[in-house]
Amino acid sequence: MKPMASMDGHHIKGTVRMTDMKIETLESFWTIIDGIRGVSVHPKDISIMDAIEDYGFEGICSIVVQYGWAARFTMSGYVDCTEWAGVFDSEDQCVENLQDMFEEG
Repeated sequence: MKPMASMDGHHIKGTVRMTDMKIETLESFWTIIDGIRGVSVHPKDISIMDAIEDYGFEGICSIVVQYGWAARFTMSGYVDCTEWAGVFDSEDQCVENLQDMFEEG
């Protein structure tokens, strides 16, 4: 997926609108890393060593494992997707949050 040039809801040549994408949800255990690059949510299969490699030992404030729902945008035929957003108690909550984060127009 190419980066969006505009979030105004118009299709611009060479870009993909968020409305062209599908929402993928997953109920699972999640690893939530709070670090120097902000908070990121990963499927539980990320290891502490992977996190340290990505953030550096001193770049991690906390690592928490939490059970619940997360969501991300994907598009058929593309490998790229947005980062996971979550973790919420219900699928509806995570979908609503994702839509609010990437609201167009």
